[in-house]
Amino acid sequence: MDIETLPSDYDLKELETAGRDDLAKAGTVSDYSGELIKHPLGFAELSTVQVE
Repeated sequence: MDIETLPSDYDLKELETAGRDDLAKAGTVSDYSGELIKHPLGFAELSTVQVE
């Protein structure tokens, strides 16, 4: 896995859309962000991919 620094002017919505499009190639994308997860990182945005 490569981790890269985002530019200061990145568009979060555009990045999310591109990520969802990439993940959708592998299956159904679900978003379990925020309130649904009771965890110290409950504020984190979490996504899953169900491989078909």
